[in-house]
Amino acid sequence: MNRFKRKPYIPKGTVREKISFSDKRRQYRRRWKSLISANPGAARNDLVLIDSMCCGWLRTNDKEWYDRNSPLKRTKTDWVKRDDEYLEAIKDAVEQMANYVGRSQRLTVTAISKKAAVSSKIHEYLASGRLPKTKAFLDENIESREQFRKKKILWSAQTLLEQGRLNLKNLKKMVTISHSEAKKLQDFILDCIEQARN
Repeated sequence: MNRFKRKPYIPKGTVREKISFSDKRRQYRRRWKSLISANPGAARNDLVLIDSMCCGWLRTNDKEWYDRNSPLKRTKTDWVKRDDEYLEAIKDAVEQMANYVGRSQRLTVTAISKKAAVSSKIHEYLASGRLPKTKAFLDENIESREQFRKKKILWSAQTLLEQGRLNLKNLKKMVTISHSEAKKLQDFILDCIEQARN
């Protein structure tokens, strides 16, 4: 038994029945609505990429209906406005993080942007040069590993002093610093202990 379906035989010279304009329009309208339903939240530009033939036919032959029954085109981003909005949110986040009472968090782009609740694509936007003010502010305020380590040492020294347990061994343990790092920052650590006690 032949499993393959064959197209029906059409003798030569037979004229296929032509689809009427109204039927074709009905088909394309249904196809376009199905496409929108299958891609909720997609902008018009996205739908065009998925089915350019349907879009092209409707734009040419049924433009008024197409415009009424299509999602809005994706608008261009106002990067100057977004830069100002991000800068404001990030300034607030940095201030909150810097003034936090307790074990502090290192000021990194990721930590700050998360606190500010801005886009997860912030690294991409900064690298593209679209957010010059935000980038300049972050460059001035993000902490190097060493800067954060020193801040942590200062906080730990003060906390241990309040607990009456301030000594070199407890400080190293609280800061979770390796022997090699502690050696590099030994003078700073000893200064912090002395300043805390005074």
